Amino acid sequence: MEIPKEDVAEINELRSVEQRQLVEELILQLHEIGAVKLGNFKLKSGVMSPIYVDLRVLPSHPRVLERVVDSMWRCLTASVGEQEARKRFTHVCGVPYGALPFAAAIAIKHQVPMVICRKEAKDYGTKSLVEGVFKKDEKVLILEDVITSGISIQETSTNLRSAGLTVEEAVVFLDRQQGGRQRLAALEGGLAVTVHAVTSLRQMLETLKAHGRIEDSLLDSINAYLASMAQVSPAAAATTAAAAEKPKVLAFAERVDKCQSAVGKKLLRLMEQKKSNLSVAADVTSKSELLTLADKLGPHICMLKTHADIVRDWDANTGKELKELADKHHFLLFEDRKFADIGYVAQQQYGGGPFGICDWADVVTVHLVAGASVVTSLKETAAQKGQERGALLIAQMSTADAASKQEEGSVERALAAARAHTDFVVGFICQENVLAKNPEESASFLYCTPGVRIGSQGDGLGQTYRTPEMVIDPVAAAREYQEKAWAAYTARCSASQ
Repeated sequence: MEIPKEDVAEINELRSVEQRQLVEELILQLHEIGAVKLGNFKLKSGVMSPIYVDLRVLPSHPRVLERVVDSMWRCLTASVGEQEARKRFTHVCGVPYGALPFAAAIAIKHQVPMVICRKEAKDYGTKSLVEGVFKKDEKVLILEDVITSGISIQETSTNLRSAGLTVEEAVVFLDRQQGGRQRLAALEGGLAVTVHAVTSLRQMLETLKAHGRIEDSLLDSINAYLASMAQVSPAAAATTAAAAEKPKVLAFAERVDKCQSAVGKKLLRLMEQKKSNLSVAADVTSKSELLTLADKLGPHICMLKTHADIVRDWDANTGKELKELADKHHFLLFEDRKFADIGYVAQQQYGGGPFGICDWADVVTVHLVAGASVVTSLKETAAQKGQERGALLIAQMSTADAASKQEEGSVERALAAARAHTDFVVGFICQENVLAKNPEESASFLYCTPGVRIGSQGDGLGQTYRTPEMVIDPVAAAREYQEKAWAAYTARCSASQ
């Protein structure tokens, strides 16, 4: 039997009235348990606010938590019905970490699979940002307690999408009415998120005032705050939030204890002592040129990058002589061999052969086209020889057409291998910080960026780290690069304080 349209409208209106009453009761409960605080508070976005909603206390009040979660579920399902709403997602995920109890409660009560999204990947266990059982392209409903700028929801959706999941909607309990919902809805390129909110900051204030929970003077202050925030565009609010959340850039000395690799620790200390984060590519073809360059540039560099197989007269003593110069001037030797073969072959290339690389090179580069077993093989070879060695994994190349030819999954494979071998992997060859989203983990690795130059010239072969200055006066050029690179590093550290 079909229900007449006028009766449907009346039923929906009754539901709407009932929902408003339930929300008002819930707001009063939240105030009673101290989840709604009045005063002067600094928000995550960095903005000062006269009202603060702290739903992290809810797990200590399970009955109130249950009511909040029920209100969020009704917010999502009221207009279309539970059956239809359930078709729009297969999993739920709480924004880490305050909304995890909401997701867990809904997962249990409504039997919806849950995934957990971390803020940063760990270096143990699965080492994944997203934990749980799911399939590619399955849809996730994000749950959050409060939305201000929307940055937290956007970051969570980005991490979920990077794991192959789809995100289209989110449900929050409170919208602070500072443009977050509108900003997320306006994102382009398939990144938009529709946010449903149980209540708003203004409704919360009106409820508290109606029940004598807030004085007129404080209400005026809060209304003035809301009016001032209404003048801030969503984009500007997001920029402020992002700046407030920008992590501190740790100095090299501060990162020593975070680094798991002995060679990485040595390099961090060395850079701090010499005030140099410069690595120079010694792409010369004779032994005399190589040793002369190492001796002249040694005082200004932290690493000398070599290509042993292009030195035409390399002999059994070359590696030893390079090592003596490295000890004399306190820099590391970095053989850019790009090991990429199967384990056994890589072991022979590293531990023996005409170059005896493991005997003199502190660091080597590794390409993971044959899998992470090559890292295991190199690590075992160094241990057998009693050498303290490390590897830089190639995540991104520096050639001019690298962006278009970058092999799919190379960054992910490099990260996985690094996490599995933190005692041997020093860091990455890359064009950007491939762990920028995970500041804590990022500080434990180093990032070597080839192709950096002061001038605009390249070498005409797709590479970009040869300049006329380096050829004509290598010492002067090295000194200039050392000073500029160190200045850029110290400025970046200072800017994050």
